[in-house]
Amino acid sequence: MTLGILRTELAKQILGMFETGLASSLTFFLTPDGKNGIFIKDITPLAEQFGWHIFYFSFLDAGFCVVFPSRDFMLNKK
Repeated sequence: MTLGILRTELAKQILGMFETGLASSLTFFLTPDGKNGIFIKDITPLAEQFGWHIFYFSFLDAGFCVVFPSRDFMLNKK
């Protein structure tokens, strides 16, 4: 497997926690060494496909990411 496939699968597993109800929000604290690519390149596009919103904030070269469902998604959830 290539790293890209592994990252995509990891992104699907992380977002799957919302679909199964295991999580309603997640916060990730990232090191400032460029390891936030999975959130920007993999999780964000996939989350938007599912109707989730991503909030990404970088403070003093440290990453902060919160993933949460949109209001419309929660209202339409069965």
